[in-house]
Amino acid sequence: MKFGEWVQNTRKDQDQDIRSLAEKTGVDVGTISRIENVHTQATIYTVFRLAEGLNTSLPDLIQALSGKYLSSFEEKKLASDANVLTLLDVEKIVEDFNKESLAVRSYLAKCLNDLEQGLSSISLEASKEKRLVSFDVEDIDKLLYPSQIYRVDMVYPRMLKSEIIQFTYERNGVLIASDIQTYTRGKTTTLKMNEQLTRGSTNVFLRLTEPSSMDRIRFNELVSLDEELGEEGRLLGIFWEVCRFNEKFSPSLQRVRYHDQPTLFEIEHIKETALSSRKPEEYRLARFYIIIYRWYQFLNRSKEVVRFEKY
Repeated sequence: MKFGEWVQNTRKDQDQDIRSLAEKTGVDVGTISRIENVHTQATIYTVFRLAEGLNTSLPDLIQALSGKYLSSFEEKKLASDANVLTLLDVEKIVEDFNKESLAVRSYLAKCLNDLEQGLSSISLEASKEKRLVSFDVEDIDKLLYPSQIYRVDMVYPRMLKSEIIQFTYERNGVLIASDIQTYTRGKTTTLKMNEQLTRGSTNVFLRLTEPSSMDRIRFNELVSLDEELGEEGRLLGIFWEVCRFNEKFSPSLQRVRYHDQPTLFEIEHIKETALSSRKPEEYRLARFYIIIYRWYQFLNRSKEVVRFEKY
């Protein structure tokens, strides 16, 4: 079944018209109409929004479209790890930041100082000078509140292994766009692309290894790539979780949310809530917190154990 056909059938089964679905998902009426009539191919982010607005999880969507329940979904459903940073953990620190900013900023400064100490003991370009930098709450402010004349950002650990991203995903951890690049780059070491992928999937694969907009990745292209790589839905699921993070913390998002779906599988708690626009510093804080956690993951895989304690 084509995705557009599924949207139309499911929407009608739920007695929703296009306008109400557009209001719930933020996808405009014209786009929904073109998707239903197969006049355009939906991006992964648009598919995420429509599926969420139609109260359908990714495993159920793939099963409806292909008749298959992919094995990686079952593996993810059974896995759990209290030490993995989740979307709920990120929401908590953002909420607490709005109540007790100093405590959160002090915690983040301590995390950076612990990381600096850990990185100083391993061979990295960033630590060859062997000069430790000390961070305080004012440094956190510079990360969260850029001015017109400067912008400070947290560096994502590009040397992170794809296995860490897979581990995080399978244990329902939170993911960001940089994690997609890390995961797909890890595949290049074992993949003989000319032998295993079609030309179209090869082009998509190469695009995923570099920074790109979620709105430029077509859902049908991703489904084909996932299948050719033998991912059993894992690549799709990683994208889905990145969409979930973006949906939760996008500074420009302003619409009615059809339901809150905290994980890939939990869809039973349906409620209609007004989703107000996020402040830019809330998005930066959420992303900053996740990147801090990725550095802890990197250090622990490098046998330099630095204990990560959630806020």
